[in-house]
Amino acid sequence: SWQRDAKRLAQVIERVNEMPLGAGALAGNPFAIDREALAKDLGFARPMPNSLDAVTDRDFIIDFSSWATMLMVHLSKFAEDLIIYGTAEFGF
Repeated sequence: SWQRDAKRLAQVIERVNEMPLGAGALAGNPFAIDREALAKDLGFARPMPNSLDAVTDRDFIIDFSSWATMLMVHLSKFAEDLIIYGTAEFGF
């Protein structure tokens, strides 16, 4: 389950690795900026292609929350195992 969690986090990072800077509130910005170069300089994989999507997108919250929830379930299972195996009945 830990490997799946790591893969899920990598997928989340890949999906949210888009730079919204320069999208403006709806129609972009009036400044002549190279969004591709700016995205690279800031460490993003690419700029968001759609300015409206960039300012209204909340998918990253759901993606991260879903990953964090699954991680907490797996940590809970691991903690439960530690507690059970630490009892006298198991003799550890």
